[in-house]
Amino acid sequence: MAYINYSVNKDVFIKVIFLMFSLVSSFLFSFYGNELWGGIIGLTILLIAALILSGLDLLHPYTWFTPIFYLYSVSVPLLVATGEVGYMTSIKETLFAEWIALTTFLVVVSPMRKKIVINDHKNLENLQLVLKGVYITSVLITFAGLVYVYALGITSKYELALNDSVFLKISGPFYSLFILSFLLLLAHSLTIKKRIPWKLIAFTLGYTFLAILIMGQRDTFLWALMGLVYLYHTLYKFISRKKMIIIGLATLFSIPLLADMRNIGVSNSYQTAYNKDSIIMRITNAEFGAASRNLQIVIDNDHIWSYFYGKTILDEFNLAFFKGTESAGIWFNQTFFPELYQIGGGNGFTIVGEGYINFGLFGVILMFIFLGLLMKYLYVKATKQVIWLVIYTMFIPIMLFMIRGDLASLFAKFSKHIILPLIIIYLTKHILENKHKHKESER
Repeated sequence: MAYINYSVNKDVFIKVIFLMFSLVSSFLFSFYGNELWGGIIGLTILLIAALILSGLDLLHPYTWFTPIFYLYSVSVPLLVATGEVGYMTSIKETLFAEWIALTTFLVVVSPMRKKIVINDHKNLENLQLVLKGVYITSVLITFAGLVYVYALGITSKYELALNDSVFLKISGPFYSLFILSFLLLLAHSLTIKKRIPWKLIAFTLGYTFLAILIMGQRDTFLWALMGLVYLYHTLYKFISRKKMIIIGLATLFSIPLLADMRNIGVSNSYQTAYNKDSIIMRITNAEFGAASRNLQIVIDNDHIWSYFYGKTILDEFNLAFFKGTESAGIWFNQTFFPELYQIGGGNGFTIVGEGYINFGLFGVILMFIFLGLLMKYLYVKATKQVIWLVIYTMFIPIMLFMIRGDLASLFAKFSKHIILPLIIIYLTKHILENKHKHKESER
């Protein structure tokens, strides 16, 4: 036993030393290096260190958050370095703020991996009857929404966002119930029945792909696909590192292709706005360029705005749960892209930028302490219970989309896409159980 404890402590010590070495070396490049390549190399060191320390463990936040954050951070700077995009002012400050964010995240989450010990299968079994009903109901209601959109001939997400139809407002939230019930049914089959529900998977992926063609919703399809990979890997059969890398790259390269297919079922035309560019250019500039570009705009124009000192967080809490109308992202688009905002559009924002507009670099640190603690808490819970594992797999896309957003998107999506659907499922289960008990008592 003493030998085992020694081995564990030695492993922890090595990981901590390696992380500290990576942080110091990346800092030297980011702070003292070339204003462009120094920051890129610094972030690259952190990325490599995170993937080594996580061992490409699919559940660990180092594995899934760090690469996507890295892409959002360096995409535009890399295009500047290669001459594809014109020079950006304040690029060194932008890259250093990204380095601060990623460093804080790595330190708070820590490289220690948790052993997966899931033992709450009974809770999942009790939900089985409810889940089938919720899944079928969600399909019927969302399908009615698809038919409605098709009939109206809505061909863009802007038209969809500006549509005030009560019908769309009712059908929209059922996509969350659809995905959650799918993942819980999948988890039930993988853990209790010990088999892969091919028909359920095929229908779900096919149906969410149909939502791309008619409503332009890539998120739902990617949500279902990502949840499938995570649950299969954790509950059924570990995916090798080689296959994991292939799946990750395939998903990454599919994102702009899925964008081309948005609303194609309504418009009958394949979108070719970016087809003149290479696939790499489309990924870096169109898909992952917003966050660093938006942060650069904020830093470069710090003379026209004042620190919010936490006000945006209160505004976003109000926006997500009550009837607020303000957020960091709304402020950004109103300030820098008013014409686009007035017609219902926008360029997103940046979660690093939200921390920055509140307290400068210290605000970035505070923001990523909060996000790191949240990710770490859910990660630990996901290694112990199936329900929490499903919550975690739904939480991952929310965190990834939030990198180019603000806290309002985290508050709203976590509550509306995870908490509320879970409440509905458990409330339905409670009602059905009470009805069953009532009938039994009358006999």
